[in-house]
Amino acid sequence: MAANLFETTVGLERLLDYQLKRHSLLASNVSNSNTPGYRTQDLVFSDSLRTASRKMNATAQGHFGAARTPKALEFVKVKRGPVTNIDGNDGRIEREMARLTANKIRYNSS
Repeated sequence: MAANLFETTVGLERLLDYQLKRHSLLASNVSNSNTPGYRTQDLVFSDSLRTASRKMNATAQGHFGAARTPKALEFVKVKRGPVTNIDGNDGRIEREMARLTANKIRYNSS
């Protein structure tokens, strides 16, 4: 049972790391919402998960386990959609604040 608890804790740590890094990017998007030419960024969980799964190591024949280091997960940053503002900025403060709030709720519930 202790091994399962440890694996759960490591998974939770990675989830919290992901949400914390995403929160930082979303906060940057909010603060740069009026910066000409700024392109909003985000972390995409599915892309991050795909990157992590490529780094999995076989620990036994027919068995795959996550990489041994807790910090092995690299998060994938992406730029968002097309530029919609005349100044070359694709950010909208309302949309970014909604994403920031949703991410905060997920972090707190985790």
